[in-house]
Amino acid sequence: MQNAVFHSLGGGLGNQLFEIFTTISYALKYNKDFMFPYENKLPNCFIKYYRNTYWHNLFESIIHHTTYMNSSYTNDFIKDTPNRYNEINFTYDEIPNNENENLLLSGHFQSYKYFEENYDKIYNLLNLDNKINEIKNKYNSYFQDNKHIISMHFRLGDYKLKPSQHPILSQKYYEKSIQHILHSRNIDNPVIFVFCEEEDNYIIENIITDFMSLFPNIEFKKIHHEIEDWKQMLLMSCCNDNIIANSTFSWWGAYLNNHCDKIVTYPSLWFGIGNNTTLNDLIPSNWIMIQN
Repeated sequence: MQNAVFHSLGGGLGNQLFEIFTTISYALKYNKDFMFPYENKLPNCFIKYYRNTYWHNLFESIIHHTTYMNSSYTNDFIKDTPNRYNEINFTYDEIPNNENENLLLSGHFQSYKYFEENYDKIYNLLNLDNKINEIKNKYNSYFQDNKHIISMHFRLGDYKLKPSQHPILSQKYYEKSIQHILHSRNIDNPVIFVFCEEEDNYIIENIITDFMSLFPNIEFKKIHHEIEDWKQMLLMSCCNDNIIANSTFSWWGAYLNNHCDKIVTYPSLWFGIGNNTTLNDLIPSNWIMIQN
């Protein structure tokens, strides 16, 4: 086949979603097939362990668009595709039409502008409505009180190894985000779902202890680390509002949130100090920036 677009996925779940949505949107726009090399794990250049892929759970509805289910392509064939488009920089740049030729995309493409025109089609193709409903039903005990629910994501993990690139957000950022939502909603007793990695539990528990004194009417519920990461992301999307970290993981948790009146707060400092990369193409215009 000589009219397909490929992408060899890289990064964590958030980056993989950007890559998949961008690739499929390009295929839809220019009437191409799309295909991904099948990998069970992905290498990580910053840390020793490998990243998961999600072909047998979150992305199972498109596994036939991988080399796992399609004998027409091999991983080596895709990775050796001569026609390549490398992401130019962090801001959105329209990917040119490579007519009647295979094209290999390279980059994370961290902007909703790469796929917003085809978002609904890709959302349906990935069967996300059913996935989200399944998760909400499976963990319905979290939602039984019918209270207003806010997700709050802490991203430490490997950021501790590269703070000059990805700063760890201050406690004040989360405090101001909570205050903003309480004021905007005119409520004082929501439930806040707390998301973090297992290795950071002790740090986050201390922060939550402080918040319980500051916000005595709020119930803080820690989401158990044994719940798979993709399920945690979908749990975020079920919340009324989202307090995200400087992370594509919680970015997608908020972006997949279908509440039409959702409030999403994000930190003013996404990258390290001195990095002047604009967030205009990453952050939707109706999300609320909070100084950190």
